[in-house]
Amino acid sequence: MEEVSKNPNSIGYIIINWRPKSANEFNFGRLAGFRYEDIISVHLRDKVFDQNRIKIIRSDSDKLKIDFLISSDKSIEPSYLKTNWDLSIPQKAIIFDEGYGSQLCAETYFNLKVFSEFLTAHPNARGHIVSYADSIKDFPKEKERIISEINKVGIPLNRFRFFFRKDNSTIYPYSKLWLVPKRKK
Repeated sequence: MEEVSKNPNSIGYIIINWRPKSANEFNFGRLAGFRYEDIISVHLRDKVFDQNRIKIIRSDSDKLKIDFLISSDKSIEPSYLKTNWDLSIPQKAIIFDEGYGSQLCAETYFNLKVFSEFLTAHPNARGHIVSYADSIKDFPKEKERIISEINKVGIPLNRFRFFFRKDNSTIYPYSKLWLVPKRKK
């Protein structure tokens, strides 16, 4: 970013080379490229910097690799294979991500933006959010906070169901986001 900021005609490229594993292997590795993209986006947003001068590109590769390139001329792009990453999902419900309190928000590692990509790709899928606490009294406040975060990324609330689960064994609030495909009849 420093190099890009020195030359007003330059533009930076962050190319995330990666290929998602199959939907049946839906785990951290399955979402790794999306997670790195989110970490980079958060880092760029937190800097005093013109974000339009950095492009994050999704590319295809067998191994996860991140390239940083600078072009001194905005009209010249480096060569790369731009691709749309696989958004397939398994036939069973899976935990998409989980987090404590403020981790469940649009701007952090718990990536509602990426989750919205999966929901957009699968119009019949839903999100289930399970909030854990030692008392039902904590649930409405946590639910409202999560709804506020969902609204930031523009996911329609009718795509979600909220659940409370009593649990005395963890730090609160704690929530899990489930990706739930449409049930086959």
